[in-house]
Amino acid sequence: TNRDQSMEATLRMAVKLIAKFPALVAAWHRIRNDKEPVEPLPDLSHAANFLNMLSGKLPPYEYPREKVLKAMRELKRLYPWLDGELARLCVS
Repeated sequence: TNRDQSMEATLRMAVKLIAKFPALVAAWHRIRNDKEPVEPLPDLSHAANFLNMLSGKLPPYEYPREKVLKAMRELKRLYPWLDGELARLCVS
């Protein structure tokens, strides 16, 4: 293949993967709860977009602390996989 395998290209690919991760987690959370995934909105911050994609509600609003903590626990649970994939990409 003619794919660029330089360190810079690998880093760009890793950054793109990491950037997509919150949207994947939010979509997975909604699908698991029998809801349709929510598309990200370009005018929202990353944090506001993540909460919007999780809840389907646009800010500002009061977001229940337990839901935020549950989302953060889910991200922490999934990050070891991401760390392993990123390390594999950097080594290959």
